Amino acid sequence: MAKEDKSKAVVMINKTDLQEKVIHFLQNNNIQQIKKDPTDKYQKQIHKVMQQCELITNKETHKYLTNIQPCAPKLNALIKTHKENMPIGTVVNNTQAPSHKITKLLNTRLKNMEIIPNIYNIKNSLEVAEEISKIHINQYMKLITLDINDLYTNLPTQGIIQATRFWLHKKAYNKEENKQIETLLQIIMEQNYFQYNKQFYKPKEGVAMGSPLSGTLAELYLQRIENNYIKQWLDSEEIYYYKRYVDGIIILFNKNKIQEEQILQGINCIDKHLTFKLTTEDNNKINFLDLTITREINKLEIGIYRKETNTDTVIHSLSNHPTAQNMAAFRCYINRLATLQLTQ
Repeated sequence: MAKEDKSKAVVMINKTDLQEKVIHFLQNNNIQQIKKDPTDKYQKQIHKVMQQCELITNKETHKYLTNIQPCAPKLNALIKTHKENMPIGTVVNNTQAPSHKITKLLNTRLKNMEIIPNIYNIKNSLEVAEEISKIHINQYMKLITLDINDLYTNLPTQGIIQATRFWLHKKAYNKEENKQIETLLQIIMEQNYFQYNKQFYKPKEGVAMGSPLSGTLAELYLQRIENNYIKQWLDSEEIYYYKRYVDGIIILFNKNKIQEEQILQGINCIDKHLTFKLTTEDNNKINFLDLTITREINKLEIGIYRKETNTDTVIHSLSNHPTAQNMAAFRCYINRLATLQLTQ
């Protein structure tokens, strides 16, 4: 029994088939098997680096930032039933990893510093709906979406370090503090490992899947790329609208100036570590997050999108959960209905 990737469904799958999918994932993402568990070694590294980074942590907090009984993070495979051949998505439970607590501290520190501009990314589908509902389009405009394949496992380690340094220096924070952040980040990224089926693995690149810091590091790296390249496309008016949510991108472009295949080819040439999958309109409609966007004559209309694998499952009213949890899904649905600018 395995969990489905995008819903609460449970998938029954042959154990051998699941293991083959995991092996395929490991091979395709340059993840190598290591001979022994490096947890003890990594625990010592964390103790040492905390002593070196006194501007980020001090002796009084060291005991709160150390996992007393650390162990190798475990890989969990989720089945993507909504995709062809049902590949797996992966989640790693990092809560017992040697670096977990210091990683949470660093993540909070970087977020509080507000070093990235957040120009091209969005927080949720509501932002997209509000923005595109105001766009007046013409007959030459079309929509596409792009998905970054296996984002977290393909982000380059040194590229992330360089992107973090770029944003830190741009904000002109304390130079010594910046140096200590880089030192700590380097150690944390080197400790990207996990166990599966009693074997230990270490990716050659990427950030730890399931780490509190992964989302922040992905943003640091991707926003530097967008800062260098996307503005040029927007200024040329080949692309009229560009927004990204984690690894999903929606683009409104002028088909008289550029074609979707040219966009795909151009964006795939920007960074050798990242590959993008293109999705085009189907009958003037395209799905992005939980929205279906329809291109009409001079405007974009908004509707709700549900994957075919959606189970519409909520917590039963008689379940022994707090009332707030029982009502959470309904509050979410009602709030979405009340706030999204849905087409009548």
